[in-house]
Amino acid sequence: MYVIAGITGNTGSAAAEALLAGGHEVRGLTRSVAKAEAWSGRADLVELDLSDAGALTEALRGAEGAYLLIPPSWTTPDYFAYAQPMIDAIGTAVRASEVPRVVILSSVGAQHATGNGPIAVLHRLEVALRGVPGVTFLRPAYFHENLAGSLASAGEGTLPVFVDPNFSLPMVAARDIGHEAARQLRVPAEEASPVVQLAGSEDYTFTAVGAALAAALGREVAVLPLPSDAIIEPLRELGAGHIAELYAEMNRGMESGIVDFEPGLPKVRGATPLSHTLAELTAS
Repeated sequence: MYVIAGITGNTGSAAAEALLAGGHEVRGLTRSVAKAEAWSGRADLVELDLSDAGALTEALRGAEGAYLLIPPSWTTPDYFAYAQPMIDAIGTAVRASEVPRVVILSSVGAQHATGNGPIAVLHRLEVALRGVPGVTFLRPAYFHENLAGSLASAGEGTLPVFVDPNFSLPMVAARDIGHEAARQLRVPAEEASPVVQLAGSEDYTFTAVGAALAAALGREVAVLPLPSDAIIEPLRELGAGHIAELYAEMNRGMESGIVDFEPGLPKVRGATPLSHTLAELTAS
């Protein structure tokens, strides 16, 4: 049996589906069993807060492996204060439960403690579990699905971008992240890599993203380059908290090379092209 945190999320659901398809039993962790109703009968659902070390330890006990993550928070006024109790609980529970195989959702750029925006939280999570046998940190690139927030403006003919539009950026679909997490969980602990980096089927510039959006929407989409900090006010207007400033820092980190793959470590590629993800996003 494998434990999957965030079973209703993009990567967690993909990991669970892959494991179930392989004939494995799944225990899904969720903040609300009611919201995970679609998994009823397919997975053993456990409602818990990932900051509850005791409850998480019990959920992990006896499992063959676990996929764990820090759920994002859009509105929290202090992203680091929000994440730290979960970092502490995950570190405690993994050790106390002695679960033999763990895949942690981290991120490209998590090798750095600062200059990477919200990814700094994942650096802290890696530090908390570094050296624990059987733990792999899965560091994916920029999610295709992040572009969902740009669909409204693209539908009106513009794509605001907050990095150089000709800067080549590795991107990957959430389904590929979940599938790789499921694959890594089945790798024996003694053969596992401490870090696995995950890119998409190919890298893209935002100029290319604009063209892909135009094709998906069936209309012209003009790429509009803006300074990194220009993202803050629009996010604030949408209700974002501390993460608005952190996104601006992350954009600067992309261009400076901080938010990038760590040289010399394993890197694999997903199979899903950006066009496929955009077709799904624009159809929903």
